[in-house]
Amino acid sequence: MRLPQQVVEVGVLVALAAGLLAAFLGVRAVLVASRRSEGDTADREFVAARWPLVRSGASALVDGDSTPVTVVVFGDYECPFCRLAEPVVERVSAADSSVHVAFRHFPLGTHRKAFGAAKAAICAEAQNRFPAMHRQLFSSIRWQLDTNWVREAAAAGVPDLAEFAACIGSSWPLRRLQHDISIGRAAGVVGTPAFYFRDWRYFGPLPESTLTRAARPQRD
Repeated sequence: MRLPQQVVEVGVLVALAAGLLAAFLGVRAVLVASRRSEGDTADREFVAARWPLVRSGASALVDGDSTPVTVVVFGDYECPFCRLAEPVVERVSAADSSVHVAFRHFPLGTHRKAFGAAKAAICAEAQNRFPAMHRQLFSSIRWQLDTNWVREAAAAGVPDLAEFAACIGSSWPLRRLQHDISIGRAAGVVGTPAFYFRDWRYFGPLPESTLTRAARPQRD
């Protein structure tokens, strides 16, 4: 028996709420540790040494943006905290032209659909539709139920859906995904979202004022 769409959506929302609570309990210690390390010289040196690796090749969140990246977000499309952080990132990017945000995929093992979503975003990026697909995956919840990536790609304006579907079925997006994950691990990512700046990092949703201030370019 097929359930009504409204029932399905309510069920997904309930699951998301449960996931949000679990995520809050799971990363609370990480958030506290991150706040304590804001002035930690050793931590700043650790991040600064890895910043060139973290920002090089990350996916820009604005079409055609080739300016130097000022903040990289490691994220997971199924992560409730990432969904809370995304509107803040969008507002800051839109309000301050000096802030240039890029994204790296870091799907968590507890989120079964997140790996597929990351691969879908990577395949959309191959057709220059990453920012639109990124926003689509964060704004939609239907894919968490049925993993219909072609539908999401169509909604994001991916031009060649046959090519997109072939990409999803290939090994290439998985290799790219594993590359992002390896960079995240090398950079000490322990949860999502993780914000990386030139010499500072933060795990969890970042206050808008702090993100704006920290993401502005600095003179060397």
